[in-house]
Parts: sequence; C-alpha cells; structure tokens
Amino acid sequence: MITRHLSRRITPLIRRNSSSPLKNVSQKSSGGKILLVGATFLKAVTPLIFVFGFIYAYRILFLNDSSAIPIEQANLQGKVVVITGSSSGFGKFSAKGAAERGATVVLASRSQKNLEVAKKFILKEVPDANVDLVHLNLADLDSVEKCAVKLLKKYGKVDVLVNNAAIFKPNSSRDPDETSDGFDTTFHVGFLGHFLLGELLKDSLKENNGRMVSVVCPMMKEAQISLTEDKSSTFKDLKTHASRIIDPTNYNQEDAQEKFKHIESYMQTKLCLYMAAKRWSRDVNSISVDPGTSNETLLNRYTKQDVNFKGHHFESL
Repeated sequence: MITRHLSRRITPLIRRNSSSPLKNVSQKSSGGKILLVGATFLKAVTPLIFVFGFIYAYRILFLNDSSAIPIEQANLQGKVVVITGSSSGFGKFSAKGAAERGATVVLASRSQKNLEVAKKFILKEVPDANVDLVHLNLADLDSVEKCAVKLLKKYGKVDVLVNNAAIFKPNSSRDPDETSDGFDTTFHVGFLGHFLLGELLKDSLKENNGRMVSVVCPMMKEAQISLTEDKSSTFKDLKTHASRIIDPTNYNQEDAQEKFKHIESYMQTKLCLYMAAKRWSRDVNSISVDPGTSNETLLNRYTKQDVNFKGHHFESL
C-alpha cells in the first residue's frame, strides 16, 4: 500500500524530469565555461587594473592639490609680483593676469620704451591695476644686483618672482654673441642673470612664503651640459659643433653649425634654469612651468624662418 502510494507520487516526477539530468549537466557545463572564460579574462586584465589604479592613486595623492584655488578665485591683493621679460609676449600677459587679481606688478626689462608700452597695455585692460617699472638688464650682473637692491628697498619684500626673460637668437645689432662678463648672451640672459636675481631675492621670498616661477621648455630635454673642450658651446666656443636636432646630412656644414648654434645654447640655458629651480625648491616654493607654444611665446618668433619645425610655425593655442 505504502509502496504503491509512493510509486504513484514519484513516477510522474521521474517522467516529468526524465530529461533534466542531461539538461542540468549541460547547464553546469555552460556555467563552467562561463566561469572559466571569466577567470581567464580577470587574470588578463588584473595587471592593467593594477597599473591604472596605481596611476589614479598617484595623481590623487601627489598631483592634485585639493587646497588649490581656481585661478578665477585667486586673490593677490598686497602681493608684490616681479616678472622678468615682461615688456612683451608671455611675460606681459602674465603681468596682466597678476594685475587682474590685485597684485602690485613690477615689470622688469632693459627697454624703458617697451616697458612703458606694456604698462599702457595692462592699464587699458585693467584700469585700476597697480603697475610699476624697473630697469633690469640680465646680460649685466651689475644691473641685476642693482635691480634686486632697488626692489627690496622700495617694496620691502617680493612675494613672487617669475624668471621669464630669454633670448633665443642674439641679434648682432642689439645683442652681441658674448656679454661684457664673458659669457654667451643667450646663456647669460636666460640663466646666469636669473640665477643671481633668484639668489638675491631668495631670502625675501622665503620670509614671505613667496614663490619663484621659472619658465622652461621641452627643448631642455635635448641639452647636454659639459665643461670639456669638445662640449663647451655654452661657454663661448659655440662653433665646435651644431645642435643635435640638425639633420645629420647637414651636421658638418659650417653654415648649418652657424645657423643652429643658438638652439643648443638655448636648450642648455633652459636646462640650467630648471636645475636651479630644483635647487631653490629646497629653500622656497620654487616651480618650473612650460607655457607651451603660441603666438605670444618667444619660440614662435623664430620657428618659421629658422627652425621650420614640422613645416610651419605654431599657431595660437
């Protein structure tokens, strides 16, 4: 009786699920394949996930400053900002930006006429700007020292120093190849003058929690610094060799060496300025910046006619 009852209950279930064992096996098999593929995929992408995760964490921890103030909200009221080479180009527009944020902007350059023009431009754009002018000839160490003394005497402090001035190609009618101190003009203006100015103003910047900004460029990566006789172009002997970026077929041609000698000196100058900025960072807030290329940067003035880089000169970015 009990057997018959169980038989009546179980038999329909067996018939209803007669194909289920194979079906279950098939499902288990498909599931296993999916799991296997998933595991293989995870194994393949895990290194990539780790790498991208590390990069993201590094950017969050070290590159992003959560305390940074958006430039539109920056307030430079009461700050004295000195910008070299500010009579034109990038320096002039940097001065305009600082003036817009309330800083006392000191335009430092050797040409009084160009300084007056730059000041007029800034006051037109920012009518209530506080703009002062100071003579500075970075190719003359005496002029650099006098400028530093004058700044500290007049303002009592310097909050920001922007080392921007540079000469890419000396113009013989205005800039001789060699300064009165005996150095290549490009190197003297772009590095030596700035180095002395930075050293003279460093203590004031440190006392006021100021900042030193040095303008560099990617070309410095191609530079090589050496004082040996076979590599001494920065130190007067520019004709010993041409820049490494010259076409190898023209490397030994005297005209090519003469035409491109200023490029190597410029690269070495920017590399030296970058290294100085790194050294200054031990004592003050010192950073190096690359503004890129545009119609307002120095490099663009010479690219078309002298370098012909990529076949055309840079447009405004």
